[in-house]
Amino acid sequence: GTTADRTMLGQRVAWEVTLLPVRGAIVPGGFDFRRQAFFKGLSAYGYSLGPPEILASQGHSWTENWRQILRERFLAGLRGDAGGLATALVVGLRGDLSERAEVQIRRAGLAHILAISGLHIGMVTGALFFLIRLLGAWFPALSLRLPMHRIAAVIALTGAFLYFTISGGSVPTQRATIVVALAMTAILISRRPFSLRSVSFAALLVLLLQPSSLVTASFQMSFAAVIGLIVAFRFSEARPAGGTGTPRRGVNYFMGLAVSSLVATAATSIFALYHFQQLSLLGILANMIAVPLTALWIMPLLMLAALLTPLGVEGPVLWLAQFGLDGLLWLSGFAAQFESGLLTTRDWPAPSLFLAGLTIWLGALLVRPFTVLAGLPLVLSVAWAIASPLPTIIADR
Repeated sequence: GTTADRTMLGQRVAWEVTLLPVRGAIVPGGFDFRRQAFFKGLSAYGYSLGPPEILASQGHSWTENWRQILRERFLAGLRGDAGGLATALVVGLRGDLSERAEVQIRRAGLAHILAISGLHIGMVTGALFFLIRLLGAWFPALSLRLPMHRIAAVIALTGAFLYFTISGGSVPTQRATIVVALAMTAILISRRPFSLRSVSFAALLVLLLQPSSLVTASFQMSFAAVIGLIVAFRFSEARPAGGTGTPRRGVNYFMGLAVSSLVATAATSIFALYHFQQLSLLGILANMIAVPLTALWIMPLLMLAALLTPLGVEGPVLWLAQFGLDGLLWLSGFAAQFESGLLTTRDWPAPSLFLAGLTIWLGALLVRPFTVLAGLPLVLSVAWAIASPLPTIIADR
């Protein structure tokens, strides 16, 4: 068949295609393609029988034009798969990344970096927020006369919405933007931005807009990661503060990013085993390097390059970003070559998923020393999965 290329965006076409009904789950309890198609508004799938006939050109929207301009500039200014990785991170287009590189990234447990979601929105928002706060610290006259934390919150929220616009606005990005909007609003009204109350409100708002997302992997894993990070942050607050020197604070910042990656991966591991029946053990270690590398080097430089693109001077910034992107690609290739680091399991029963979710919530709601009781549903979840019989596949005659 013939597939559409990017030059056809915004045009009305007539296409001769063969349509087929959407199939259901391949195995009992497996991924249900028919259910996913229903909530996406799709009633069939198929393939083309020839090239399309262009009927009329309606032109691109300004957001799509801007996405394509960024894609072209990134591909021109970056070598090899670094260009495809950059377009995937900024504008959400993965078609320029080679199949080999994408497979390596997935096998290394770094696939979440390709899907624009809370991680990327948080990186952009956090970078803008702390940059404005840093400027306020450098110029005391500003910080003494202006509410720099509120100004930083407004600029960071504006940056998050702009990034949401050029990234394509996928469902995970929508949820992340809602959470960021709540956090920045909390800063504006002098409330705590990271709390279980804000997470609960965000989850409720998402479910009101998209009730079907409750049973999706992206909803469960994203909120499990956020809750796990909030619990870890609460425990870290109870610890005595370390050194206050600049080197010590720098080390603590890097360690905080690495530990945050470890906590988020651990909090979502059971959900990954349930939905995908596999978990990259080396990916946990790879994420401890990949997430700080992406947050501190790759994403700030790519966003700066996107801002400089209208001026045509993004070249030097992309030259610097090339090293970080190549490092991320090398890390994924190194971690992907160890097959022993991939944990593969059988299909998990639905009660195990419920117990895993109960573990996350009990860990957040219980106070010390009763927090350890949250491990009981987790043990029961694993035991239930081990003791459950394998699903029976009945062939049609």
